[in-house]
Amino acid sequence: MKDTTKKFFGRLGEFAMYTLVPPAIVASGCWLAFGVTAIAPSFLCALGLDLIVGFGVNGYQTVKLEKVKAELTMAQMDYERGHLVGVSCASCGARNIVPLDLTIDGFECDNCHSKNKLYYEFRASTIMDLDREKVMEVARKRMQEEAIDNRNDAWDRAEALLK
Repeated sequence: MKDTTKKFFGRLGEFAMYTLVPPAIVASGCWLAFGVTAIAPSFLCALGLDLIVGFGVNGYQTVKLEKVKAELTMAQMDYERGHLVGVSCASCGARNIVPLDLTIDGFECDNCHSKNKLYYEFRASTIMDLDREKVMEVARKRMQEEAIDNRNDAWDRAEALLK
């Protein structure tokens, strides 16, 4: 048998097992309790109830699955936002989004399909915690000193001109 035939009969068996067998069991119980005339109505009622409950459970599971998919998509977007970098193609200059991963050394441009090599460059700097008030105070003192020096220089130049 082909795989599609096996798949079809497998699904047909699942349908029969989960949709038709429970109402048949209910109908056989009603036949034992109420007689032959109760088989058809009890089977139809049980089948209707089974379909309604099945659709309800399926709808609930579908909504739950969509919520999980949305959460996973958001988590993936958050991860990619921190782990993707925009790089310009060396040939055409088009912007490409490339994963920030040290195991890859190149990418193919989405626009011109040329192969590009990636060069990573990292730099470090020290982080200093500066007190803003102290910095502003030192800056004011320096400005005052420079203003006094500038005034003295101006007087010296004026005196030199007058001589």
